[in-house]
Amino acid sequence: MHNIKTNFDKFYQIISLRLKDYIISDGNFKFYPRKPKMNDCEILALALCSEAMSIDSENYFWGKVISNTSDFPNLIDRSNTKTARNLIAYHNSLTTLISDELNKDENIFIVDSMPLPVCNIARAGRSQVLRENYDSSPDKGYSAITKTYFYGYKLHLITSLKGVYKSRHSLP
Repeated sequence: MHNIKTNFDKFYQIISLRLKDYIISDGNFKFYPRKPKMNDCEILALALCSEAMSIDSENYFWGKVISNTSDFPNLIDRSNTKTARNLIAYHNSLTTLISDELNKDENIFIVDSMPLPVCNIARAGRSQVLRENYDSSPDKGYSAITKTYFYGYKLHLITSLKGVYKSRHSLP
């Protein structure tokens, strides 16, 4: 489906049903002194809608949403990312619930990995990114696909035969 409003409505319904124990009032997960333009469930539904439609470009997605302003009369400003960042825990728990439900009858999974570079290999020695904990700090690795070395992590993704992810792990 390519209709953003239809997908948005479906995700809003799923969120309201699955996370109803966490909703305080008016579709929000926490108390706001002033009523926001869009509630937390709507912001989460918009983010999931973008992912489900495989739209990688935030600029393209917001262009499509803004062109349908009649569908989203209380649309927040695109630069208001603080609220969306605060909802990441709910986003992760919801995607885990959905993937577990879609994979409940699966017993065959596919494992694949890919490099997640933190910085250029030449800057690895002086990079301080994510080095607070030695056990989880990035390291040098080799990518057989590109036949190059990288500095960062290796992401291991476990998916079902349907293409639904089951688990993701990042190893240094």
